[in-house]
Amino acid sequence: MRRINRIELSDIDLDRFVTVKSLISIRDEADHSRWVFRSPRGADRPVYLKLWNPTYLRSDSLVGALEAEFYGPALTPGLQSVVFARGKCRGYVMEAGVRAGAVDPNRDFVRRLWSMTVERRWFANQYRPSHLRRVAAGVTLIDLEGVWRLDVEPVALHLHSFDDPDYERLVKAARSAPVSHSTAIDMADAHVAGAGRRRAAAAPFTRTWFARKGDGLSRRLLQEARNFSRRDRTGLLL
Repeated sequence: MRRINRIELSDIDLDRFVTVKSLISIRDEADHSRWVFRSPRGADRPVYLKLWNPTYLRSDSLVGALEAEFYGPALTPGLQSVVFARGKCRGYVMEAGVRAGAVDPNRDFVRRLWSMTVERRWFANQYRPSHLRRVAAGVTLIDLEGVWRLDVEPVALHLHSFDDPDYERLVKAARSAPVSHSTAIDMADAHVAGAGRRRAAAAPFTRTWFARKGDGLSRRLLQEARNFSRRDRTGLLL
């Protein structure tokens, strides 16, 4: 597993951060709530901080991707720290960057993502060019908790979806049969080459929804949430 800084939520002074996003959402007994903060303007090393409650649907995904070495220097060089509270992953800290592919994908990064997906058998369903940032060490993914093992089964539920149809096709192919490194690279190059055509045609695509068996906001997790004694100004459990 990549060595990554581990920090405790209790050691973070949220009053020093600016709230960028505060989303409280419970859908079909699943907790989709999350919060994004940024360091104050003028900070020496600007960062973004993404946090969630212990009941968050994807709370364990980030750690799993790190342990599988799917996430690491190749895909997430902007990841600085993982936030924990009482042993549970509660978020992460990212280096602030600039948009790396708001319209056109970055070819080298796409090749890495496609090949890592078939080699490590994990996938980041929220990948799309606008979810890439350029940081000091290269191009990085953001929204890191949207990551799953390839053995996650497609189901007719609305817990998650793919953000990019080409990447969805790669994941479907890798689920059904082994995909070679060279084939993954060819599919990645086709994705980059087709970006202009997709902008011109704006063709719709059918999303495949998926979830892990047993996902949902269990009563045990609800009780765990009640054990936290206070919330910050946005509703985040501390």
